[in-house]
Amino acid sequence: MFNVNSGTIEFALQTRLDDVLYPEFDRESAPGEVRADSATFFKQRDFDRRVVVYEEYQPIGLPPEHLEEQPVEEAQVRLANETSKTIQDFVYDLPVSRSAFMDDIQGVVDESVRQAARKQRQKRDRNAFEKTYGDAFSGATTPDAAALVSASHVALDGSTIDNLETGALNADNAATLIKVLQLQKDQNGDHGGHEPVGGLFPRALWPNAVVVFDSELKPGTGNNDDNYLSNKYPGFNLGSSSYLDSTYNSLNSNANTSYFFVSDNHHILRYTREGLSSDVKPPIYDDKDRYIYRFRFRETAFPGTWEGMAGSNGTA
Repeated sequence: MFNVNSGTIEFALQTRLDDVLYPEFDRESAPGEVRADSATFFKQRDFDRRVVVYEEYQPIGLPPEHLEEQPVEEAQVRLANETSKTIQDFVYDLPVSRSAFMDDIQGVVDESVRQAARKQRQKRDRNAFEKTYGDAFSGATTPDAAALVSASHVALDGSTIDNLETGALNADNAATLIKVLQLQKDQNGDHGGHEPVGGLFPRALWPNAVVVFDSELKPGTGNNDDNYLSNKYPGFNLGSSSYLDSTYNSLNSNANTSYFFVSDNHHILRYTREGLSSDVKPPIYDDKDRYIYRFRFRETAFPGTWEGMAGSNGTA
């Protein structure tokens, strides 16, 4: 026999609210918009603990020529610069009075949940950018203690690595930054083998980025030169975020001119301990006779190392 009880009502309420919350939170991004769940610009990792412990990895070297009947040389790998990051907890309550829920005049409850979902998504994305690209020239550091984009990284073999350029965005400077990425060494001092797969820009640079990378002919010239970038990198993933612009990014003094290129083997990481989830607390447990709709997520983002990415502050 089916009984309608408080548990049934709470379940029905949560189902109704969730039917508004999750579609809005998971709403498809606009063309070119990069969010924290972008697989091109953030390597996605699921995680089952509170603290992420990670190290930089020095791969095996190039294989030597082997002489007949000589001992085979053993490959060596090395881990160093151990670092840790703590998963961040984001929890938020949306109180809804019992009367407001029952009456729901003009759909205020659903609209409040929809706006709350947007704020959860915005917080997730803003936090991911502030921990990585948004503060890439200063506070977002790699395990070697240098900023993510720096002229003074130290590889595990002792090599100095420079993944910082200063050229303002145009076709020639974009080609220069691509070359920096392509020639970048790995932690062993060997060729890293990085090819560009994506470029990330603030909104202020987005129109120029589209012209630079998508024009059939080289922009800014009158000689009908072929555009090297659009012809040789037709699948290059262009992305942009409002959280890289100075309007929302006070961490980078050159926010509106900075841009970044990544390879498929970059190490900008996003660890998710718990995706968005929700609960409902009924009015009987609230001294103001309200339903409390609680939502939470747990994650963090950070640069695991400098390999596979390069950036320009656009100041020259």
